[in-house]
Amino acid sequence: MESVTELTEATQTMVPDALQGVDEEASLLSLPDDDLLGVLQYLSTPDLLSCSAACRRLRGVALRPELWRRRNLDDKRSPGVEDALRLAPCAFRLTLSFYDLRSLGEIGRLAATTRCAAVQLVLEVDPDAPALLRAAQLAIRNQAGLGRLKSLRVALHASRHIHEGSATTIPDLLAEVLRIEGLFWLDVDIYRSSSRAIDWPMPTVEAEEPAAQIPASIERATLRNVPPHFAHCVLRRHAATLQSVALWGDCRSVAPLLAAIPGLRHLDLKCPVMDDLHLVASCAALRSLKLTCAPFPDAAEAAASRATLEAFLRAATHLEELEIELGVLRWFPDLAAPGLLTLRKLAIIFSFCEVPYITAVPKLPALEWLMLSDVVPVYVLGVVNPASMPRLRGLCIPRPLRGTETCVHAAVHTADVRRILTSYSDFYLVVASRSCMKCEHCLKGCHGVPWPSYTTVGFYTLHAPGRDAVNALTWGSEEACEKWMKA
Repeated sequence: MESVTELTEATQTMVPDALQGVDEEASLLSLPDDDLLGVLQYLSTPDLLSCSAACRRLRGVALRPELWRRRNLDDKRSPGVEDALRLAPCAFRLTLSFYDLRSLGEIGRLAATTRCAAVQLVLEVDPDAPALLRAAQLAIRNQAGLGRLKSLRVALHASRHIHEGSATTIPDLLAEVLRIEGLFWLDVDIYRSSSRAIDWPMPTVEAEEPAAQIPASIERATLRNVPPHFAHCVLRRHAATLQSVALWGDCRSVAPLLAAIPGLRHLDLKCPVMDDLHLVASCAALRSLKLTCAPFPDAAEAAASRATLEAFLRAATHLEELEIELGVLRWFPDLAAPGLLTLRKLAIIFSFCEVPYITAVPKLPALEWLMLSDVVPVYVLGVVNPASMPRLRGLCIPRPLRGTETCVHAAVHTADVRRILTSYSDFYLVVASRSCMKCEHCLKGCHGVPWPSYTTVGFYTLHAPGRDAVNALTWGSEEACEKWMKA
C-alpha cells in the first residue's frame, strides 16, 4: 500500500460493515482504535506490514498482538516473513526451512534473535550440515526463551540420507529440545533412507544435567527414529503429563518407561514386537493402541513375538481401540483374548493374508467399528453378524474383496454385503468407489454413485452419519469419506 488513501479504499470494499457510519471523505485514521483493528485484521501479512510503515498511528495499531496471534508465518509460502520476524510481536505458527546454506543467511539470524513469539514452531532441517543444525538449535532456544512456545515439530530430512557423521551433531539440537519448559506437544522426525540403524553416541553427564530440573509438561510426543537416550529422557521426565505417545524405530527398553506413565491413553508403536510389551498392559488409562510390527527375520522370532503379543492382549483388558498391522506374516493374534472383549474399534491391516484370521472370531460384545485389511478375503464377511458383533455400527472395506469381481461397486451387491446391511438397523459401510464400467451395476449407474471414481463412498441404512461415525471409519492417514448415500 502506497498511501493511507489506498488502504481506505481497499478496506471499504472488503469490510463495509466495519466502516458503516464513516463519511466517505473521512480518513481511515479518524476511526477509533477498535474499529481500525477490525479493518486491519482482514489484511494479508505483507499489507499489514506496509501499513505499519505508513505513519506512527498505523504502526502502533498494525503491530498490536491482537492482529498477529492467529497468523501463520512460513518462510517458503508466506511473503514478508523476514519483515514479520523483525517487526511482528507474535504469531501462532512459525515454519522455517533450513535446507540450504546459501539461503540460510538473514532468516537464520532473524530466527535466533526475533521477538516474534510463536505458539507453534515447525523446523525442517537438512541434518548433513552442522551450520543448519546449529541455526535450528538457536531458533529453538530463542522461541523457548520468548515464553509462548507450546508445540514443536523438528523434521530432520536429508536430501539423500543421513551420514554417520551427523549422529554426533544431532544430539546437540535434541539436547536443546529437552531444555524447553511448558511444551505441550513434541514431534521429532529423523528420516533415514537406509534401514540400517544410526549408531548414536552415548550422551555425556554434562548433557543430561541442564534438562533434569525441567517440570513435566508434554502431553503428546511423537518420536520417529530418534536416539534411544532422547526417547528415554522424554518418557521419563514427562511421565506425569504424557497422554499420547508415538514411537517409531528403536523401542528397546521403553516398555518399563511406558508402564510408568499413569495417564497414557494412546500408544502408537512401529517397531519389532518388544519382549516386555506385556508390561505396557499395566497402564490402566491406556485405551488406544496402534501397533505396526516390523518383519521378522526367522520363524523362531516370529513365534516368540506372537506369544508376546497374545500375552499383552490377554492382560490389556481395558483397551477400546486396536489397530494392528502385521505385514506379510502368516499368523494373527488370538481373537479370543480378553483384551479384545472391550474393544469398540478394531482395525486390521494384514496384507496378503491367506489364513482365516477372523473366521474364528468370538463374540465381541462391545465392538462398534470394524476396519478390514487392504485386500479382504470374501469369506471374512461371513462372520460379520449380530450374533458375534451385536453392537457393530460400521464396516470399512478400503479395497476390493478378494474372491469377487475386482469392481467394488459389484462387491456392494454381493449376498454377504447385502446381508450385513440388512442385519443391522442403523449401519454404515465405507468402500472404495472404483468401477470397472463393465458389470451390470456400473452400467446401470445405481445408487447415484459417480462411477467411475477413485474416492471412498459411504452407505447408511437409517441415519446419515455424524462426525463421530465419519472419524471412526477413516482409515489411517486417508481423507475422511465425505460422500454418503442411503443404501
